Amino acid sequence: VERHEGSETILDLNFFIKWKKKYDFIIDAGTSEHCFNLGQVFDNIRRGVKSNGGIIMHVNPLNWLNHGFWNINPTAYFDFYNANGFEIIKSIGMNRDSSNPKFFYYSDNNKYRRFNFKEGEVLNLIVAKSISNTSAKTIWPVQYKYKTIIKQK
Repeated sequence: VERHEGSETILDLNFFIKWKKKYDFIIDAGTSEHCFNLGQVFDNIRRGVKSNGGIIMHVNPLNWLNHGFWNINPTAYFDFYNANGFEIIKSIGMNRDSSNPKFFYYSDNNKYRRFNFKEGEVLNLIVAKSISNTSAKTIWPVQYKYKTIIKQK
């Protein structure tokens, strides 16, 4: 993270952040995919939000080779944040073509559906609300679609 437009707090989200206070909202406008320790980034954001607070994550973009370390699929947000006391309010994918905009909405019903897009075409926007105590121990989920297989063994 770099000093920009008068920002006063510089954090390396790759490492555990001991928050001095919690926030009503945390906005990630395209940082997380550039941090190598993505699980820690998600956990830092989760712990930095007040109960009944929210997060907005704009992840830019899905399936764009070498844009960042990671191309984060919507299932990562659903599985991590649902397991850790958040409700996903809105999860939107949108193409990058402003002359012909297309939007699609991820939901519990279609979050594992495969969408076919060209490289770098899709941007994601995730909005979530904290619905329980965000200071509890972190739950590291297994991808939801595989939970039933694991439970059967």
